[in-house]
Amino acid sequence: GAVLADGRRRLGPIRAIVTDPFYRGLFRFTAYQALLSTLASLALGLPGAYLLARYEFPGRRTIRSLTLVPFVLPSIMVAVGFAAMFGRGGPLNRALGALGLPTVELMFTLSIIVLAHAFYNAPLVVRVVAAAWETVDARTVETARSLGASPRRAFLDVVVPQLLPAVLTSALLVFIFTFMSFPIVLALGGLELATVEVWLYDRITSLRLDEAAALAVLEAAITLGLTYAYLRYETSQAATRSALLRGRKRLFDRLDAER
Repeated sequence: GAVLADGRRRLGPIRAIVTDPFYRGLFRFTAYQALLSTLASLALGLPGAYLLARYEFPGRRTIRSLTLVPFVLPSIMVAVGFAAMFGRGGPLNRALGALGLPTVELMFTLSIIVLAHAFYNAPLVVRVVAAAWETVDARTVETARSLGASPRRAFLDVVVPQLLPAVLTSALLVFIFTFMSFPIVLALGGLELATVEVWLYDRITSLRLDEAAALAVLEAAITLGLTYAYLRYETSQAATRSALLRGRKRLFDRLDAER
């Protein structure tokens, strides 16, 4: 009601942020680090999803249970752990020093933010994609092989299209989570690598409440739009179909090139 009563004055901070090059760069960097974090999470999570979906081995159920960690582990614990591990006096640099190798300085760099995000979100990719991989219709794969397709061709032409919705769903979820990430970015990147969420925190602590409110509105609009896109896409892929599930192989049955 207050916005409608005095729209021009109330919307002034939002208009100022939209036209300010600094804030446009802030949103671009936030999206950029979220994109890199999403790609890193997929790179870590997809091999794990393949392993859990296609093989049976001792400890598989335990490892699958550990993919619940992102849902229960506070993200600040991940930030503290990475700071302890990769800090100047952490185990990594102590080991490099003992071997006579140069130490690495990862704190307050984009690299450590992306690594921490990938560590935190890769289990989500594993859980979503592995569940989809287990429902791949074995009959379609067998049909492709019977028609002369190689294992690689059958995988690319039959399995990948059935997995693609789950991969895109998990990627979109990870992007939303990392776009809104706060403790990891603040602890490992500081204001030098601030995202929208971190800069919003800084505006509040500086009592720049009009700016903070405008930032919050814009960020909410973006994240709600992404969430709406995710829900629409998930709904479009939710059609049920009968499928003959592919059985898992024993990972440690016998050694061969594939394993």
